[in-house]
Amino acid sequence: MTVTEHARNPVVVARDIRKSFGQNQVLKGVNLSVRASEVVVILGSSGSGKSTFLRCLNQLEDIDGGWIEIDGESIGYDYVNGRVRRLSAHRRMLQRRALGMVFQQFNLFQHLTAIGNVMEAPVSVRGIAKSTARAQAMAFLEKVGLADKANLYPYQLSGGQQQRVAIARALAMEPKVMLFDEPTSALDPELVGEVLAVMKDVARSGTTMIVVTHEMGFASEVSDRVVFMDHGVVIQDAPFEDLAANPASGKVASFVRNAKH
Repeated sequence: MTVTEHARNPVVVARDIRKSFGQNQVLKGVNLSVRASEVVVILGSSGSGKSTFLRCLNQLEDIDGGWIEIDGESIGYDYVNGRVRRLSAHRRMLQRRALGMVFQQFNLFQHLTAIGNVMEAPVSVRGIAKSTARAQAMAFLEKVGLADKANLYPYQLSGGQQQRVAIARALAMEPKVMLFDEPTSALDPELVGEVLAVMKDVARSGTTMIVVTHEMGFASEVSDRVVFMDHGVVIQDAPFEDLAANPASGKVASFVRNAKH
């Protein structure tokens, strides 16, 4: 397979994803394909299903219908001769390594230093020697501008610094896709810029990214495509300029107009 052929193949394929919580159907048939090195931003009002969709991609939520592939591998389930079979917990854990997740809340281990947080998964999950993991973790902290904070604990860091450690921690697993779920929503306004700057650097490095955010500046500057979700379905999937110039609905137009740049 040539490089060009590989680049055309989607890394993420989600088809007809459905998810309900009790009587509330949150996802009503979501479809999305993301190619290698693409940055896709998901927009939509609260309750549109954006975060639930990311959690389904990362198997933090079980889907009720549809199917997901990451780099050609069926996620969570096998589909053989028309039958659906749930994968084992161990197999799903191995699959989850392919996806790095950055949450709204930083979810750092409070008893570990910044470098300890970044080292933890490579050592405990991938079995990398501590000396190797430490050197790699230091390189990732340097990438997010926090090499000088390596030995500080989360409580000694600002919110923006904690989120940058969380990004370094996700990158340390060398995932095929990075998922960001409103990564700046818990930050004070003056700290948002430093996290967005790191995310822009990650995007420029060629990392495949799916980003749920309300940061329209990031969407317009960095994304290859913007996906707009409403009531559990995708109603527009287009480059930001096209979405802004030709919104598919009044809701899209209103969202773009009112969102902060």
